[in-house]
Amino acid sequence: MALTATCPHCNGTTFEIEEIEANGARFKHYFIQCSQCGAPAGVTEYNNVGQLINELEGKVTKFQADLTSALVLISRKLDEVSRRIADGFNRAKREP
Repeated sequence: MALTATCPHCNGTTFEIEEIEANGARFKHYFIQCSQCGAPAGVTEYNNVGQLINELEGKVTKFQADLTSALVLISRKLDEVSRRIADGFNRAKREP
């Protein structure tokens, strides 16, 4: 049995979404209203928060991978510098 949403004002069964900017609100919203009489049926977020979180997760993951790569490169360079310094000291000890 399928459920059908009905407007409590006119018993209409079709709805539409309208972008609104309510006075005093810091964000835009979507207003869901009856297509026949315009009676309000609900309000939902303008931005899809789940999608925004997924996009941020991707950016954070990429940043983490880039940072890890940079840290590995820095570690290798520091190891190389350390070896060169040690080699220099070892040569200086052997030379009269």
